[in-house]
Amino acid sequence: MHNNDANTVGGASSGANAGAGGASAEAAGVAGTMEMATASSTAGSADAAFAEALSALRASLGREPDHVFLSYTDAYDIDELARATAALPASVRVHGSSSCLSVMTAAGIHGAGGPGLALF
Repeated sequence: MHNNDANTVGGASSGANAGAGGASAEAAGVAGTMEMATASSTAGSADAAFAEALSALRASLGREPDHVFLSYTDAYDIDELARATAALPASVRVHGSSSCLSVMTAAGIHGAGGPGLALF
């Protein structure tokens, strides 16, 4: 398993990310700080890999994530991953994508030639 510390990015969003009319996220009342972390697992089962990576992601953030981007190799059972994400609190938004070769985090490439799962 690989895990990176959370990174904090301060300030309002840039013009490219501004809402309609050019208003920044901060002006709209949204906090101007975003925390990001990455975690991965190459455990053999989807359940174990998701649990391992989620535990590391929570530890890096120090809390439940608000949004999870899930990337996984096709070695994992999609139904197991669907059940794992459905067990997250309703407040956690999930976006997922599959990869036929590997997944990548800030720590590198995982699952080349086998199972690999990454969470952001």
